[in-house]
Amino acid sequence: HADVVVRFYSDLACTIPISVTSLSILLSTEGYDGTNYFSYDYPATVSSGSSYMVQASAELSYDDGWTTRYREYYLSAGTGYTVVF
Repeated sequence: HADVVVRFYSDLACTIPISVTSLSILLSTEGYDGTNYFSYDYPATVSSGSSYMVQASAELSYDDGWTTRYREYYLSAGTGYTVVF
């Protein structure tokens, strides 16, 4: 499990945090829930701050030898921000 967080920076090196206000972002998630594959997009609005909690304590992967699950999160490019990996 891990927190999935989007952080905002004013430089491409991601060294100077910046606070945003009312920023619309587009998130997507895809994965496998042990039975079905899934994929969906969803918009979110960052009210204010230099980070946005997408999911607290998210189960990113699981395998007990019988059941396998995984989930991946993505931030799509949008107006007012650049995605940096």
